Amino acid sequence: MVVKTADGWKSKSHYKSQEKAWRKARSKLQEMVGEECMSSKAKLSEKAETIFKSIDTDNSGGLDVPELKACFEKAGVELTQSEALAMVSGADEDGNGTLDLWEFKKLLDQEVKRWQAQQTTSVCAIL
Repeated sequence: MVVKTADGWKSKSHYKSQEKAWRKARSKLQEMVGEECMSSKAKLSEKAETIFKSIDTDNSGGLDVPELKACFEKAGVELTQSEALAMVSGADEDGNGTLDLWEFKKLLDQEVKRWQAQQTTSVCAIL
């Protein structure tokens, strides 16, 4: 069975594996981004570039599965190979197997919007 996502049609199992991987990594990613970047697109863009450069250990201009996996392992998040692959493939818009800086910035922007929506939902639930 397939489901419609913002990025097009994907199998339900593919979508679930991506979500599972991102759930494991989101809190560490949020720590990397920092609270100060949550309300400023310019600061988020700068921070995304800094994070990208630190993850891109071979200076290829793209983040591949081993680099993403190693980055999260350093942060204390153990991802399986298939989880890291699902994370990259979910954000890899041109299908080349790596995340370029533009794709990474777009990914972080989407994550910040998700965090902000969760905060709004939490505040509304309290009220």
